[in-house]
Amino acid sequence: MADALDAIPAAPPVEELPQLAERKIYRLEKEDDEFTVRRENDAFVVEGAAVERLAKRTDFTRYDSAVRFANILRKMGVDEELRRRGAVDGSTIRIGELEFEFTEKA
Repeated sequence: MADALDAIPAAPPVEELPQLAERKIYRLEKEDDEFTVRRENDAFVVEGAAVERLAKRTDFTRYDSAVRFANILRKMGVDEELRRRGAVDGSTIRIGELEFEFTEKA
């Protein structure tokens, strides 16, 4: 083992990089998660860029994806606003082309 360690070449010295006069700083911009809720006949329509994008990207054939979708809407305040507007168990909710029933969390 000692012979193998002796055979390893010495590590090259760390090369210092010259100071840069200019640096680019990248910042993550917070997504605009504003939304509106309006009543259209017997349905509640939720509109907003982030909400509609989330609905399009969610695979509702998978249980975990649907739960994630519901949790994100809850964190955004969509559930609270729907309740405030009068949504109850069984109310129809529409986000873009997606339509589903509102369910109170047990």
